[in-house]
Amino acid sequence: MDLQDTSGAAASAEGDAAAFALNAFVRVAPDNTVTVMIKHIEFGQGPATGLSTLVAEELDADWGQMGAELAPADTEKYVNHLFGLQGTVSHDASGKSLSFGDLAGEAAKLEAPADPKLKSPDQFNLIGTKVRKLDTLDKTNGTQIFTLDLYPENMVIATILHPPRFGATVASVDDSKARKIKGVIDVKTVPAGVAIYANNTYAALKGRKALEVTWNASKAEIRSTRQMEQDYSKAAQKPGLNARNDGDVEKALAKADTVIEAEYFFPFLAHAPMETLDAVMQFKDGNIIGWHCQPAGWPAPYGKRCQCALVALGRAHPQRLRQRNLSR
Repeated sequence: MDLQDTSGAAASAEGDAAAFALNAFVRVAPDNTVTVMIKHIEFGQGPATGLSTLVAEELDADWGQMGAELAPADTEKYVNHLFGLQGTVSHDASGKSLSFGDLAGEAAKLEAPADPKLKSPDQFNLIGTKVRKLDTLDKTNGTQIFTLDLYPENMVIATILHPPRFGATVASVDDSKARKIKGVIDVKTVPAGVAIYANNTYAALKGRKALEVTWNASKAEIRSTRQMEQDYSKAAQKPGLNARNDGDVEKALAKADTVIEAEYFFPFLAHAPMETLDAVMQFKDGNIIGWHCQPAGWPAPYGKRCQCALVALGRAHPQRLRQRNLSR
């Protein structure tokens, strides 16, 4: 998950050529490390540790040799009695054993079993135990690289002034004051609002604050909270989609001595994490490299929006787009 520099960002995610890839998700290197590619989004629920635990368990790997990386944006790719002591491959009959790293080269020549047998719960050594989270140390000691840590050559900072209501659009913009601020490069109207481009973050934020925008709210959400509650309450009376249907609810309610009904309303909760949601794009030699915090497992609309934005801003063909996922 670490990114050493902007030019070599692909090296870690795409793996060492000498490593043995069991499949698209597991890689064993000659240095005896086992790396698990994580395609699921990291929202603090710990997929890097959780999924790596499952792999380590089946490999009989030692937890100290495990590592995890966010899977690169590749939608096509991201769809045993010989194992004994943790971190080694042992053969009971001969009494011989070697480390994973010792066998990585030879194992790469073998065809993977089509239907490997998984352990039974009574054989678990790691699952169900408390193991050290793989990504906590780097995130707490400052070595983890985030998009805010990237500064490609001649980088421009962009920020957007969003409308005060969902669905509102820009009617007119007076950017004369914003353009006078030192460091502001340009101002453009974009689908999400008005974008400020500047040489640094301070100038971008100051320029955004200086914008005078008139918004068109004709298609915006203008309902009050009370009106929304009434609309949702009415909608809840209609039949919904059945995720599961066991028994006869209506029949059971009809026979009940007492029926208690209650209606609960929860406020709108925005997903507002502490870290800044951003992305870094580099347009170089006809190619676009985009770094962002969206693992390949995010729902398709998010991925498509990011790809379209990067291609549009970089004025390049989609096939020349390369996305690099960083940790959140």
